Amino acid sequence: MNYLFIKGIISQMCRLIALLPTYIKFKLYPNKYSLEQKFEIINKHCINTLKDLKVFTYIEGKENLPEGNVLFVANHSNWIDAFILLSIVDRPTAMVIAKEANWENFPILSGWLDMFNCLHLDRENNRAALKTMNEANNLLKETSSVGIFPEGMVTRSNNIGEFKSGAFRMAIKSQVPIVPILIENSKDVYIPSIGFKIGKSYSKQVSVKILPPVYDHIENPKIKSSVISDLVRNTLIEN
Repeated sequence: MNYLFIKGIISQMCRLIALLPTYIKFKLYPNKYSLEQKFEIINKHCINTLKDLKVFTYIEGKENLPEGNVLFVANHSNWIDAFILLSIVDRPTAMVIAKEANWENFPILSGWLDMFNCLHLDRENNRAALKTMNEANNLLKETSSVGIFPEGMVTRSNNIGEFKSGAFRMAIKSQVPIVPILIENSKDVYIPSIGFKIGKSYSKQVSVKILPPVYDHIENPKIKSSVISDLVRNTLIEN
């Protein structure tokens, strides 16, 4: 039995239960608290979850972060990458997460995700997916930064898979910078099992590189999303 993973899950649920009074307060008086105050809770929760799972992040390139809303783009080799991304960003950031990940079915956690505008992307329904991407685009224009994994799935690989170019239309439409983030060595933090058995979690040091922002789509708003997609992917590969 993998006690590290079980300990991490139990600790996460205990933390969320302890936050119930704060959650209720935010829900009852939504206009009284800023998005920054709400996001700070999720940011700290992600940091503590990584500590519980003994995942240690070494971060490079914080000086590359521009001001204002940005589209954070990262590779995705393990489900823990979402926690890693939300633990290192310095501003409210809504995540676009695949609907089949079922995060919206987790009690309490789903409520927090909704509170900072987390979006669940249904890749099996084109109309619903387009609506979700439009909502993400509106967030970038008006409310917060957005994080996305353009590979569209957990790769379980050290290689970077092909990017879905549709994710980059948001940056072109909203005219915000794209910040590529390279997450290295997270592949084996959690190894899923077959069937109903609990997977295994391992203590790891994960390297996170925040690369210089991409502005090509701002300098040339008519550029194709596929061109930007390839540019960002190649930047991650080169690093």
